[in-house]
Parts: sequence; structure tokens; C-alpha cells
Amino acid sequence: MLKDAKENPTLLVRPQAAFAACLPEMQRLLSTQIQAVNLDVMEAVRSVRGRSDRLSSLRAAAEGAFKDFKLPLWDKLETYTFALIHAHESYLVAVRSCAVPADLVNEAQQKFELLYAVAQTLVSRHLLESAILKSVKGHRGRLRYAYGSLQLVQRLREVWPMLGNKTGLTEDELTQAELAAERLASGIAKKNEPKERAEQLANMRDRAFTLFIYAYGQVRRAVQYLRWDHNDADVFAPSLYRRRHTGRAKARRAVDSASVSTTQPEHSAPDQHQDCEIEARVPEAKLPTVESIVSGATPTANADTARRKRAYAKRKSHESVTRFRSRMRQAH
Repeated sequence: MLKDAKENPTLLVRPQAAFAACLPEMQRLLSTQIQAVNLDVMEAVRSVRGRSDRLSSLRAAAEGAFKDFKLPLWDKLETYTFALIHAHESYLVAVRSCAVPADLVNEAQQKFELLYAVAQTLVSRHLLESAILKSVKGHRGRLRYAYGSLQLVQRLREVWPMLGNKTGLTEDELTQAELAAERLASGIAKKNEPKERAEQLANMRDRAFTLFIYAYGQVRRAVQYLRWDHNDADVFAPSLYRRRHTGRAKARRAVDSASVSTTQPEHSAPDQHQDCEIEARVPEAKLPTVESIVSGATPTANADTARRKRAYAKRKSHESVTRFRSRMRQAH
């Protein structure tokens, strides 16, 4: 979106104007009415924008068919869409500004690993106390590369005259490690500044999404009514949520289709024996009787009881066979 806006500035002006127009309506939403974003925003926007002409062609039919339908929602859908674009892009910019550059982290990490290796060598030669290593390990993640490196630099500078050339580390490398740690520490501190701004923009994005998804849902219901006989409502207003099918469901459908193709040949005529076999294989469903309802017994409970009885009989049969075999071995 931002890339296209550089080539065509009107793409940026329109979402900003739509967001400003919808701002009072978004601010009036209660916290209980706000729906959090639960789909790919830009994919949903592209889906709605790509079918705007088709939806516009049904607008007159909706006005004539419905009396209680909120036609302003139909008219505002495009404005809500552009407002959501602006809110989403503003949120993404704020989130990216909260991130610390990766090259800054990598540089500080390399310097830290060099200082830590030198410190370990000095500790093993009793030229440096081991407490400094424990103190450095107290920091986690990027904080270790920043504040841990600064601790190591400070301690190494204190004992630098005594070390001389025993470390293999130059004073210039020590200075570079210190500068890298300071840059990373500054980046971490600045990262927290726009965090509140990002949270505010996330809330405004949820508000814009609430207006958008409600309006689209109402329009989609109207389209389904108008195009019910044509069976093409999804061509005008499809669902914005993807339907996910698991591999297990796909395998089950494949097995079902294979069983149907094997049990029911395409050109075979059904005979009476086949019908009897199918009826015998599929027992008739039994409804609960009044006595079973009064006594608390249900078809599910009866099935569980029968299943337990069969398992108990099978276990007893197995035990009796085992005892018989043991007696026969003892007899021989």
C-alpha cells in the first residue's frame, strides 16, 4: 500500500480522509463493542475492494427489497474500508519503529562474545574474579549484549594496566565493543518510547475493523438474500475468513469417496439382496422410550453399558484360556 502511494499520492489522501470522517464514530464505540482484528486485514480489504463494482450493482435492488435494512451501512462500506487501511498502516509503522535494528544487535553480540571469551580466560588464570561472569549472566537476551558488555568493558579497563599483553585484546577493540554496547542500549531505551503510541494505534485499528466487519457482514446478508435463487452470493460478497481443512478431514473424505466408489459401482443395477445387506449392516436408530427417560437411562448410557459388558466377557474369556493353558503345561 505504501509503495503504491508513493507513485499515486491520492491513495494516501483518501484513507486519511476516510479515517478522519470515521473517527467520531470509532470513538463512540464502547469497549464491549470493539472486535479485535482476527484476520489478514489487507487480504480482506483487497477482497472487498475488488468486488465494489458488483456490490454497487446490487444497491438499487437492496433499496427496493428491504424496508428495515440500514442502507447507510452499504454506502459507508467503502469509507470504512479506507479508514481501516489507514489505521492498519499507521499501526504497522508504529510497530516497526519499536523494533531494534538487527544489525545493531548482531554487532553488539559479536563484541560481547569476544569480551566474554577473554574474561573467561582471565578468570581461569586467576587474573579476574569469577563474580563478573555471574553478574553478566544475570542479563537476558539483548540486555546481556548491551549492559553485560558495558560491565565487562568497565572491569577490563580497571585491570588493564596489570594485564598488559596477556589478553590478546587491543584497547581499540575494547573501545569498539563499548561503543557497540552503548548504541544497543540507546536503541533499547528508544524502543520503549513509541510503545504506548503503538498500543493506542492498535486500539484505533480494532475500532476501525469493528465498523468495517459489521458493515460488511450486514451487506453480505443482504446479498445472500438477493442472490439466493441464483446461488452466486459469494461472487458478490464472499466470506473474509478462510476455511481451513485439516489433513485428517481430507483423508477421511478421500476414504469415504473411495468406499462409495467401490461399494456402489457406477453402472451396476441394485438388486434385492444388496438392499437387504445394507439394511442389515446399518441398524435402525432407536428412540428413547418413556420408561428409559423416567429411569434416567439413555441410548448412549445403554450403549456404554453393553460395551462394558462385552469388554468384561472378553477379559474373562481370556483369563479362562490362560488358566487352561497353564494347567495343560503343568500336566505335561
